[in-house]
Amino acid sequence: EVVAVLLIYLLGTSRSLIIHEPPNRYHFSYMHSLEDVVGLSCTRSALLSIAYAAGMRHMHRPYLYCSYLLAAACFPYLIVKMILFRYSQDAVSASAIFIITGLFCWVHVFAARRTAEWARRRYQMGLAGFGYPWEEGEEAWSMLRRAPDLEAMTKSSDAGDGDVAADSMADEDSKFLEVGGVKVHYKEVVPSTVVPSMNDRMGIVLVHGFGGGVFAWRHIMEPLAIQCQCRVLAFDRPAFGLTSRPPPAADRDNPYTMGSQAHMLLQLCGMLGLERIIIAAHA
Repeated sequence: EVVAVLLIYLLGTSRSLIIHEPPNRYHFSYMHSLEDVVGLSCTRSALLSIAYAAGMRHMHRPYLYCSYLLAAACFPYLIVKMILFRYSQDAVSASAIFIITGLFCWVHVFAARRTAEWARRRYQMGLAGFGYPWEEGEEAWSMLRRAPDLEAMTKSSDAGDGDVAADSMADEDSKFLEVGGVKVHYKEVVPSTVVPSMNDRMGIVLVHGFGGGVFAWRHIMEPLAIQCQCRVLAFDRPAFGLTSRPPPAADRDNPYTMGSQAHMLLQLCGMLGLERIIIAAHA
């Protein structure tokens, strides 16, 4: 928005302050000048950017409220300005600036609503703090320590009081195993022709990336097991899928670091009798 408005103002008008009008000769006129509209566009974008950055820890609600407030203030001003403005040789450029600035009043509102809805859904799925794939780790763990009032902000009127049990949402071939206080959901495929003495203690472990889970490997687990003639295992990492989320505690290591999750993977393999593993992962 800002780039388009500035380019049209600087290159498409004959009275731009920087190029055509020296500062000492400039005189602002509400019905002839466009500087207020350009300044309005730049200021609005700056305020929305600040609200977006400041509201990340509050599910972008400040960003949403700021977009509502600015749209309610800017759009009537632009309508009055468009009606009273004296269009001359810059009619096309002035009209383009008015249209872009007015249109973005509602584009910002739409974007803010979608962003706030996206953040709320991620919080309800337990993914708060995982804004982007590269934010996994310590930052995600610290952001998962939510403020108490955020729970009420995300509850809908018809929502249940408790979480749905993971077992009730599991598939027929789903399995669960307690590993270090975490109830891990996993699936395993064992080819029927595997030789017990050779390949039953060797397997391929599939590790999903951000936003993934066991479902990410559902189409390749069985073909991979048949092709490689060994066990194939896939599991949900903590906070993803049906694996439980360990409660934060001061006397335990951060379970969301790469080191802790690698240790949990090795524990899971040991409990399942796997002595040699090949790890395949995606992100």
